[in-house]
Amino acid sequence: MWEKRSKVIVRQIVLSARTYKRLRHLRHEGHCTALNQAFCRSGGEDAILVVEHPAPVAFTMGMWKPRIILSTGLVKLLDHNELKAVIYHEMYHQKHRDPVKTFVLSLVAAVMWYLPILKWFRHHYNIAREVLADHYAVNRLGSGQDLGGALVKMLKYGRTATVQAAVSFSDTSINYRILRLLDPDMDIPLRLPFAPTMISVQVLLLLCSLFLIEFS
Repeated sequence: MWEKRSKVIVRQIVLSARTYKRLRHLRHEGHCTALNQAFCRSGGEDAILVVEHPAPVAFTMGMWKPRIILSTGLVKLLDHNELKAVIYHEMYHQKHRDPVKTFVLSLVAAVMWYLPILKWFRHHYNIAREVLADHYAVNRLGSGQDLGGALVKMLKYGRTATVQAAVSFSDTSINYRILRLLDPDMDIPLRLPFAPTMISVQVLLLLCSLFLIEFS
């Protein structure tokens, strides 16, 4: 099974590299130059890639060297400060290498499908990362107004389709995130679901019992 999963990892790395290569062919020179000069001081290859696409898209992708991908549709849709909020949000994911973390967590949840609590944990982990990225953007701008405006505009267009090793600005609990911007004291709901928890506990107890019998 692990051999099969290792092939999945290799395939995902290759897919991510190919996807980025195709996206580079859609590069918008003017927006890329302006945004990288404004937000990325290191130079070298673009940390922010703006591609020619009419739909508003924003996500961070890449297993080892995450890059922020924005579309010309997004640049056109948002005003200056809203765009800054989205970029700061994605910079948090980029800095903390969230694409590879979420991919690994998804892979573990798929491998250990017999522990349904992992699916719940993966979902809430993704929410927590989005909330932290939102918090980072709000701190950089000093207000949640522009981030909230960007979220509302993106909500009209639904979720964006991305490669697996990516995290999207509008792909995780966007309604909850808007509510949390309106009420920063709102807690993330972390009540464990009863059925998946009990099934997972029983499976773990069974595996422990088998392990003890095998080595007793």
